[in-house]
Amino acid sequence: MKILSLGLDKTILDKDSKLAHRAKAYGELVDKYVVLVPYQENKKVELSEKVLAYGVKSTNKILVYGLCILLVKNY
Repeated sequence: MKILSLGLDKTILDKDSKLAHRAKAYGELVDKYVVLVPYQENKKVELSEKVLAYGVKSTNKILVYGLCILLVKNY
C-alpha cells in the first residue's frame, strides 16, 4: 500500500526530528509513505528507503495543495 499524507508540520524535513522518526516507523508498515508540507522552498528529504518528505514552496496554503496535486500525478 502507498500512502500520501498532506501536513503542515515542517519539522518532518529535519531528519532528526521526532516527527521524522515517527514517519520512518510508519513507513515500515507500508510500501511507500510520502508526506507533503508547505515550506519556504522546494525541498525533498529521503527519510528512509520507503519514506519521502517534500517541502512545497508557496506563500498561499491553497496554492500549496494545488501544487501537491500536480506532484501526486507524478507519484
